[in-house]
Amino acid sequence: MKLSLKSRNKLRNKLRGLIQRCASERLKRYLWNAEFSGGRWDFIYKTPNDCIYPYIEKYANGGSILDLGCGTGNTSNEIPVTVYADYTGVDISDVAVAKAIKRSLDNGRSAKNRYLRSDFATYAPNGQFDLILFRESLYYLPPANVEPTLERYSKYLKPGGVIIVRLCDWSGKCRPIVELIEREYEVVDQHLADTRAADSTMVGIIVFQRRSRSRCLPGSASAEQDGGQSSQHEPSFNA
Repeated sequence: MKLSLKSRNKLRNKLRGLIQRCASERLKRYLWNAEFSGGRWDFIYKTPNDCIYPYIEKYANGGSILDLGCGTGNTSNEIPVTVYADYTGVDISDVAVAKAIKRSLDNGRSAKNRYLRSDFATYAPNGQFDLILFRESLYYLPPANVEPTLERYSKYLKPGGVIIVRLCDWSGKCRPIVELIEREYEVVDQHLADTRAADSTMVGIIVFQRRSRSRCLPGSASAEQDGGQSSQHEPSFNA
C-alpha cells in the first residue's frame, strides 16, 4: 500500500528522532551536519527576541554560561555582551560549531565565546558555571537519560547557579521532563511563552537548581559530591 506524503513525512521524522536519540555519536553527528549544511535549521538562524533571553539576563549574574546544544551560536551572539563574562557552547555538529565561531568573530565576541564539538550526552566540563542552558536540546536524549544527565551537569553549577531549560510542546511530549524537574529540583522560575513554536505547540521555560543539602535525604544522589567523570574532553575552539 502506497503511503501518503503526510504519512511518509511522519515516518521519516520518527526515524530521524530515533537516530538523534539512540544512534552512535558518529551517526548522530553525520545527521546533524547534513541538516545544518542542507539548510534545515536556517529558519531559526536568527532569534533576536526569543523569550528565553530575559531569563538568561536575569540569572547569568555576569558570570559563566555553558550552552548544551548551542547550534549555530544564537544565544552567545544575541544576548547583550554585558550579561556574561565567558560563554562555552557545546554542539555535536562540526558545521554548527563552525558557523557559531564565524558569527562570534563577525560580532567581535571572540574574547568571550568559545565552542566545543562534542555530544553533550557524554561531554564533561572542566569548570563550573553560573548558568547551564538546554535550549531545545534536552529532549534529544533518550527519556531514560534525562534524569542522570541533569544530575551530572547540576554538579558543575557554581554556588547559587541555575539550569535553564527551554522546551517546545511543553504540555505534550515534553511534559515528563517538566514533571521530573519539578519533582527532583528546586524550581526558582517558570514561564509559558505568549507565542508558540512553529508547529503551534506551547513553549515553556523552567529555571531550577539543586535542592539545598538540608532538604536532601542522607545518601541520596543530590547529597553526594561529584566523584569525577570518565568522559573524554573534546578540543575547544575560540571564536
